[in-house]
Amino acid sequence: MDEALQLAHDSIHAEYRQALADAQWALANANAQLKVKDAVIAARERKIAELEALLDEAATPQA
Repeated sequence: MDEALQLAHDSIHAEYRQALADAQWALANANAQLKVKDAVIAARERKIAELEALLDEAATPQA
């Protein structure tokens, strides 16, 4: 009976470790996606600022 109990314990422990590893992977993946999204947003904002500056320059009357 002790062997069966140990096997059940080991099985539960292995399932827990796998679930923890899966959760850690999902978190790392989500963090990586957010970093990419943040980088895309930052690049888009820089480009918008450049285009707005060009628009302001073009709209300013030449003296």
